[in-house]
Amino acid sequence: MFQPTKAPSIGLPIRYLALILCAAAGLLLTPREAAAYLDPGTGSAVIQMVVAVVMGGLFVVKMYWRKLVSLVSGKPMADEGEAPEGSPPDDGCE
Repeated sequence: MFQPTKAPSIGLPIRYLALILCAAAGLLLTPREAAAYLDPGTGSAVIQMVVAVVMGGLFVVKMYWRKLVSLVSGKPMADEGEAPEGSPPDDGCE
C-alpha cells in the first residue's frame, strides 16, 4: 500500500510560517519609494493621537488600579462597601 512521506519539519508551527510568508509578501509588494505630502494639519493629528493614547492609558490604569495594587502587594482586594483593614468602623454618625 502507498504511504505518503512526511514533510520535513523545521520546528515552527503553521501559523508562524503563514505570518512570515504574509510579512514577506507585504514587504515585496510595497513600493520602495513614496512621494507624500505632509500638510500642517498632519502634526495636529499626530499630537491628537499621542494625547489620546496617553489619556486612554491613564484611564485603563484608573480602572484597574486596585487590581494592580493588590497584585503587586499580594494583599487581597477589599470590596468597595467594606472599609480597608485597620480603619475604624463606620458608626453612621458624622
